[in-house]
Amino acid sequence: MKRFVLSIVYGFLYLVTAYANNTLSLQDLSIKQGTTEAALPVSLTNESSITGFQCDLYLPSGVSVATDEYGDYVIAVARTTAKRHTISTSLQADGALRILCTSMTNATFSGNSGTVLNVALTVPESMAVGTHNMSLKNIVLSAPDATRHTSSDASSFLVVTEVEKTTITANHITMIYGDTVPKLTYTSEGAELAGTPMLSCSATSTSAVGTYPITISKGSVTNKNVTYVNGTLTIVKAPLTISAGNYTKKHGEENPKFSATFSGFKNGETSAVLTKQPVFTTDVITSTSPGLYPVRISGAEAQNYEISYVNGTITVTKATHVKITINQYGSDTYSSEYALDFSEVEGLKAYAAAGYNKKTKVVTLLRVNTTQPSMGIFLKGDSGKEYDVPVIEESDDNALNLLVATLTETPLNSTSPDGLYANYKYTIKTDDTEPKFYLFDDGSTLGAGKAYLQLPMAWLPTINEASSIDLRFDDGEGTTGMENLEIRNQESELIYDLMGRRIAQPVKGSIYIVNGRKVVCK
Repeated sequence: MKRFVLSIVYGFLYLVTAYANNTLSLQDLSIKQGTTEAALPVSLTNESSITGFQCDLYLPSGVSVATDEYGDYVIAVARTTAKRHTISTSLQADGALRILCTSMTNATFSGNSGTVLNVALTVPESMAVGTHNMSLKNIVLSAPDATRHTSSDASSFLVVTEVEKTTITANHITMIYGDTVPKLTYTSEGAELAGTPMLSCSATSTSAVGTYPITISKGSVTNKNVTYVNGTLTIVKAPLTISAGNYTKKHGEENPKFSATFSGFKNGETSAVLTKQPVFTTDVITSTSPGLYPVRISGAEAQNYEISYVNGTITVTKATHVKITINQYGSDTYSSEYALDFSEVEGLKAYAAAGYNKKTKVVTLLRVNTTQPSMGIFLKGDSGKEYDVPVIEESDDNALNLLVATLTETPLNSTSPDGLYANYKYTIKTDDTEPKFYLFDDGSTLGAGKAYLQLPMAWLPTINEASSIDLRFDDGEGTTGMENLEIRNQESELIYDLMGRRIAQPVKGSIYIVNGRKVVCK
């Protein structure tokens, strides 16, 4: 079978003759006397693309191509892979070994020059010192289109030298920064070594990352004709792990100070050796809702360390208190995602907007002790003072409230998109002496943690006539008793239940909101 394939391919190679600069060549191979194994490179220089070739290898008497355990010649293909090119061989009558390198996929060799075959040689131990002829003949190279390229015969020498010369080489060594310097070692080639060479290196466990020469010298060596080859000690970066750590904070509080932990420092070093300190990043801010969030760490640099990172976490827990600072007016709107208890907070009062008088353009602010989550409220306190307000699980406050919370920054216009409500912002204008509720300018934005007054358009004579709203504060703790409560004038007396629903006819014994005041129908 091997001979049949060889005949087919060999015939294919001779289809066309071309004269491009495509050649096979041999280099001189030098070995010491007594060497029994050697590798002979065959080089291909190709101006054209080459898919395969044939050549006859002639070796000196006694020298042969080595065989493996199966009796196959040991010839390795280079500039390709074994799956793309295969080797076939046959022994010729004149003692030459014919080598045929082919590709069933018509694959070409990579590049334009370099070793294309490595032929393992078996050399007699008694091979005489001197030069011995080697050659390649009958060279034919094939292109992808089946074009044939011929090459002149190639020759070289197998040079066998005396063994008296000895080469002693210091071995290259790699160590991690901060480790103990490894034992220095060497290898020798040539005649048997008598004595021991001396090795030295200036590197220590504290030496910085880099390369350091390993010097080799005579020591106790008595051999003649000795060549000494120095080596290199390479110190590489030590691994250093920087961890961000895990943290906990309450909602509404500032983030804790992040502090990295380090694992892997050598020689008693600390983070002071870092040329750049690590940088922490997190998406958590003061107002971030309770939950678990990542804390990322990166950016550190160090001369002698290879840095890896372990990110951490920050757990935001539910707040037990919220801190509220009153503005320069001594009053402001406010909202929180928590239920709050103002009953024991000295100097700070909370109000719901419980009613509106169309005739006077006054909104009634009703004192409340507790608030529902996401409830818009009005606060009065000392200008610039910070108050600590307890968080509670729930509130029993059911007061009618015309204030709308903005837990996040909210864009607003003077009227709602459906045109049913007018929107008012609490502020002060240059022509007024104290803050009022004013219609929003279209395209305005109200910040997070605030509230705005929203009135039904049906309650307003016209939007222009009600462009500003005054405030009336009701600090009463109880309700006003009314006998036989009736609606006498719907325009002046608007009656709502505690759920904020307008009532046409009150029911005896029930509590209502009438023009911003709590009343009970007796």
